[in-house]
Amino acid sequence: MERQISKRNYFLKTLTILFLSIILLLPTLMLEGSVAKAAPVAEDRSVDLSKCEGDLVITEDEVVRVYQTTATTSNSVMIPAKNATVILDGLNIISDKRLGQVQVGYQVNTKVFLKGKNKLQQTSEEIGTSFLVAAESTCVIEDYGDGSLEVSNSSDKAADALMGGWSSWDASMTINSGSIKATSKGAVAAIGAGHNTKNFGVIINGGTVEAHAEGWGAAI
Repeated sequence: MERQISKRNYFLKTLTILFLSIILLLPTLMLEGSVAKAAPVAEDRSVDLSKCEGDLVITEDEVVRVYQTTATTSNSVMIPAKNATVILDGLNIISDKRLGQVQVGYQVNTKVFLKGKNKLQQTSEEIGTSFLVAAESTCVIEDYGDGSLEVSNSSDKAADALMGGWSSWDASMTINSGSIKATSKGAVAAIGAGHNTKNFGVIINGGTVEAHAEGWGAAI
C-alpha cells in the first residue's frame, strides 16, 4: 500500500514538473490579475525627455514625471537614485542603446508608474534589452492612469532579455497593475533573465501581462 502511494506521489510530482516546464517554454504567455492603481503621489518635477540633451539621469530620491512632446525620441531614462519614483507618461523611445531605454540602476529600489501608452523599442542587433533592472535592485511597476507599456526588439540576431536582467543578480521586477506587453525576436526572452543573470525574480501580482517570443527565447 505504501509503495503504491509512493509511486503515485512520484508520478504526480513528475507530472507537475513537466507541466511547469512546458509553461515556462511557451512562446506566448498571458497572465491577468486584479487591477489596483498606484496611490496618487506629489510630483517633485516633470521632464520633457525629447528636449533633454542626451539621456535623462535621475540621481535624487524624488518623484519625476517623464513625458515627451515629439512623436519619438532616442533618449533613455536612467535611474541610479536609490529610492526614486518615476512616472512614464506617454513615452515612445526607439534606440539601439545597449543598456536599454529604461534602466533601473545598481542597488536601488525603484517604483515605475505607467500613465497612458508607453512604448520602448530596442533596435540593436546585439543586445535585446529595453527595460533593464540591474544587480541587487528591485523595481515595482504599477498603473497610474490607463497605464500600459509595450516593449519590443527588431533584430533576429539579438540576445538577452527584453524586459528584465542583464548581467544582474539578486534582483527582481514586480508588476502590481497596468498592462504590459513584451514581444521578443532572436535569442531574447520577452520577460526574465538575460546574459550572466542569476536569482532574478519576476513577480506578477496584478494587471495584464502578455509575453510573446517570436524567436528562440522564452516568453517568461
